[in-house]
Formats: sequence, C-alpha cells, structure tokens
Amino acid sequence: VILTLLGTDPSLKAALLASHLDVVPIANPEAWSHEPFAAEETEGYIYGRGTLDDKFGVFSLLENMEHLLQHHGLDHQPRRTVIVAFGHDEEVSGPEGAAALGRLVAEEGHGIEFVMDEGLPISDGLIPGIARPVALIGVAEKGFLTLEATVDLPDEEAGHSARPPQEQAIGILAQGLAKLHQHRHPASLSPAVTDMFDHLITEMSFERRLVMANRWLLQPVLQWVLSRSPNTDTLLRTTTALTMLNAGIKANVLPNRATATINHRIIVGDTIEAVIARDKAIVNDERIKFTVADGNEPSFVSSCDVPGFKMIERSIRQTWPDYAVSPGLMVAGTDTKHYLHLTPNVYRVLPIKMTTPDLGRLHGPNERVALSALQEVLDFYAHLFDN
Repeated sequence: VILTLLGTDPSLKAALLASHLDVVPIANPEAWSHEPFAAEETEGYIYGRGTLDDKFGVFSLLENMEHLLQHHGLDHQPRRTVIVAFGHDEEVSGPEGAAALGRLVAEEGHGIEFVMDEGLPISDGLIPGIARPVALIGVAEKGFLTLEATVDLPDEEAGHSARPPQEQAIGILAQGLAKLHQHRHPASLSPAVTDMFDHLITEMSFERRLVMANRWLLQPVLQWVLSRSPNTDTLLRTTTALTMLNAGIKANVLPNRATATINHRIIVGDTIEAVIARDKAIVNDERIKFTVADGNEPSFVSSCDVPGFKMIERSIRQTWPDYAVSPGLMVAGTDTKHYLHLTPNVYRVLPIKMTTPDLGRLHGPNERVALSALQEVLDFYAHLFDN
C-alpha cells in the first residue's frame, strides 16, 4: 500500500514514512491468555498478534492522515510531500512488498529527504547505566546472513546404528557447531554505537562518563563490560545463533547427511564475505560445507545533523519531553534495506514506550499495546506531520 500527500513546495524533498501489515505466526497458542487474532481489550490493553509489530504504526499513520483530511479538507496539502508505505511481507524480508514500494517511489521521481520505519523503542530501563528514559533513533541496521552447514558422507556410511563408525555425520557437524558457539566474532565499536554513547554521556554516572570520554584508552574495558549481556554484546560484534538442525530418519539408522542452519547478525563495518571466511577458519574442517541461504549486508550509518533526524528528534521531545534522545543501532532487520537507494537519511523508530518485559511479547505470547501508549503514538505522528 502506498499513499501520497503531495506538498505545496516542490523544492522540498519528500518524507517517506513506512510500516508493515504482516505479522509472525503463533508458535504456541496455549501460552496466550487471550485469542491472538481477536484484538481483545482488557484492563487498558489491546491483546493480539501484531499489536506491537507493527499494527500500531500502520493505524497511527492512517489515523493522522484521516485527521488531517477531516479537519483541513480533502484538498489539504502539507508543505512537504509525505509518502506513507506499508509492505505486506516484512517478516520474510520484504522481497515483494517494500522492495516493490522502493522501486515504485524511485520510478515516480520523488526525491526523498528521509525515511522513517519501525525500529528502536521509546524505552524505560532498557539502556544499562542510564537512569533517565531514552528514545533511540536507529541510524544504522545490522545485516544478516543465514548459512547452511552440511556434512555429506558417502552412502556407505549410512547404516544400522548397531555398527557405528568412528566418524559420523552428526558428530562431525556437532564438533563444528560447538566451535562456532565457543568462538565469537571479534568486537568493535561502530559509529552508530559511539554516536549513541556520545549523545548519552551526560546521563551517565561519573565512572561511566570517564570510560566513555577515554575510549581511546579504555575501549577494552568498555567492550568487556558490554559483552557480558546479550542485549549489549550484540552492539559490539557479528553474532552467531545456531537455529536449526536436520539429520536422521529413525532412532536406529545412522544418517550420512546432517545439516544445521546458522544465523548471523552482521555488525556495521563487517561483510558477508568476511563472516563466511571466519566461520570456515573457526570450524577448520573441509568435510563441513557452507552454503548461503539468505543474507543482506549491514546498512550505512545515517547522519544526526540533517533535517530528517532533527524532525524526528523534535517530534519525540514534543511527545516525551522528559526523555533523552539519541541515535542507536538497530540489531534486527526491517524493511529499510529496500529504501537505502532512495536517500542517505534512513531512520528506524518504534515510537511507543516499552520496558524490558515488553520485549518478550514481540514475536512472543500475549503481545499487547496499552491504550495510553497508543494516544502518545498518535501525538508523535501529529507532531511529525506538523514538523
């Protein structure tokens, strides 16, 4: 879906505001206390799959467009052209949704000042060492790489489990996977992360400010501290997740083939080619073959000193005046990868207040959105349209 409000000033490039219509499936319906697709309202919350990811974004944008048209008439034009784009397949990387929308916007010739899509939340207690609530604007996004690691032995290696050979497909693969699990990819501090630290340094304790201000000397200490938690270790490095295994057909039959799926989230500055080379070096076993199932390089880092970032920042401060605002790194994937060719200014914001327990509801059971938070989202988009 693409909607365009043509602006009155053709010298101004357009703003592209994006969201997505699709949701992930329900893996464990018995864990839900409410019907996942009924949008039940209980005690100030609406429960349902997609309420946080990302139906609230879709409906908040539509509500604000409807409000503008109702109060200013169907011929209302903002000064800057606003394009609203909704993909339908973001949860499977957007090959037919956002990819097609990105091509369409480019073909129509709209110059794009900035893109804003889903991303980092308006958070309370999610940033270690920061007592004040923080609103993060994602200025970059990690890439991803899905690899299949396969051991394929000769057919004669398959047979009855009563006569197992010393070298078995599952055993060979398991040894390689154990090495990948034990040996993490190297740590580094990307500009997106250092920009976040620099923006938030005044919110930190004296000890933390001392470390941040002297990264040239104390970077190893900072990396050690951040690496102790999965929530912050992912900001430092390309991560490795062993997600799927496939081997064997029966308890007493030895398979000669075993396959594992490995998902990497690639830090800004790293590449798919380098990740594959490191994986092969870590495993160091030519019997394990790697093939690429899917992948996308990390994004560039967008500037904090351009009109698009300033408009989003101002809208956040108008809606949540007590929150600190900072650039940040988006560690999950979004549809923005299909809009990178339109502008160097691409931002990722989930403009809704969330706490640590809320994170478990994203793609998990009992996903819900607070009605009070929805009103704030509507206020944010109203400010953004005004700005």
